Amino acid sequence: MSEGSGALATGRLAGADGTLLSTYRWSVGRARGGVLLVHGFGDHVGRYGDLVRVLGARGYSVFAYDQRGHGASEGPRGHAERFELFLSDLDRAWSELTRSPTGPLFLYGHSFGGLVIMRWLQTRPGRPAGAVLSAPWLRTAMRVPAWKLAAARVLLRLAPSVTIPSGANVPAHLTRDLARMEASRSDPLLHHVISPRFHAEAIAAQRQASTEALPRGLPVLLVLPGSDPLVDAGAALRWARELGGDVEARTREGGRHELHNDVDRDRALADIADWLDAHVSPNP
Repeated sequence: MSEGSGALATGRLAGADGTLLSTYRWSVGRARGGVLLVHGFGDHVGRYGDLVRVLGARGYSVFAYDQRGHGASEGPRGHAERFELFLSDLDRAWSELTRSPTGPLFLYGHSFGGLVIMRWLQTRPGRPAGAVLSAPWLRTAMRVPAWKLAAARVLLRLAPSVTIPSGANVPAHLTRDLARMEASRSDPLLHHVISPRFHAEAIAAQRQASTEALPRGLPVLLVLPGSDPLVDAGAALRWARELGGDVEARTREGGRHELHNDVDRDRALADIADWLDAHVSPNP
């Protein structure tokens, strides 16, 4: 599976409201552990091929799903009535994965997926062996035009499900790799729209996530790009400093928003795999 290509769905998972989510599984023999991947906003699982490759080579099976309204899953693009729906979907995915565990289970969330994982850990009893938060979306770095914010406030009252351009469709914000930029431009499964309701729900979730700690004793790796035009890395660092507890924060200088698709992705992903290795017992 290469970046920009569609991953082959291996199943379907019903969300809490019956929305069908496309699921993906990459199993390895004698797995050291498993990783549940939650992708970003406007994104889809097919763009995480290098993550799957590196983790698989280290002995980790990977399970993932296209979030509702994304990729091959059902649901309107860019809109959800409640943020809680994404947490309920993760409930279902976690339950599915823990029915047949492959050793220690970790969570990996990128951007919006990182926000989903943070709120899930802050509100749910499930306890993974650890979590990786890649550029979690606690605050937007990109300047949002005043007219768009004003329009969103009006539409939130009158037409909350109407989508408008998100403005996050600049490939150079995601990566410094020219080939990956082109792949993003031509990827039919990416979307770049957002509804006023979704925006309001995400902002509320960001405020909650930023003021609450994660469970005590849970190992967490916070990986931040040093030059992220989309997500404010400073907000994540402030949270880690004030409430992080067992959070280990690392910044990759010069990195763009998607470290798993950036020019030094193999090194960035190897560092993450090293961290996972340090939190599992050696094979007998």
